[in-house]
Amino acid sequence: MTVRPGPSRPEAQPDGSGVSPAPGPQVAILVYPGVNELELGLMLGLLSPLGVQGSVGTPGAAALTVARSRGSVLCAGGLVCTPQLIFAAAPPLAGILVPGGLGAQKAGRDPAVRAVLAQARAGLVPIGVCGSGLLLAGESGLVA
Repeated sequence: MTVRPGPSRPEAQPDGSGVSPAPGPQVAILVYPGVNELELGLMLGLLSPLGVQGSVGTPGAAALTVARSRGSVLCAGGLVCTPQLIFAAAPPLAGILVPGGLGAQKAGRDPAVRAVLAQARAGLVPIGVCGSGLLLAGESGLVA
């Protein structure tokens, strides 16, 4: 996952009507098994108005869900969601948000999650943590 700001590039619109405006700053929301869907939804909802109009769920969105794989993830309350991107495919990010959930502590021990958060920390990319996401941050070594 690249965490340093880079050059923006135009993306083709899904309807083929030309080139859409380059996305503004983008924030990744970490998705993992057992994530709290309420916290995940709140983060997406708060960030979605900041993106290009009509870009929710597209590469031009202000908020992108990222995970170690594109496989469906079972959330804490039973909702099944599919992350938009894998860590390696994420664009340069302005920040990372870590929602809480029943699986937070276990996700913090995942080497892929640890690597993404360590790279963000080294690149001075802001990392926001909500609720029991603090357990994930602690397990991954972000919080001493």
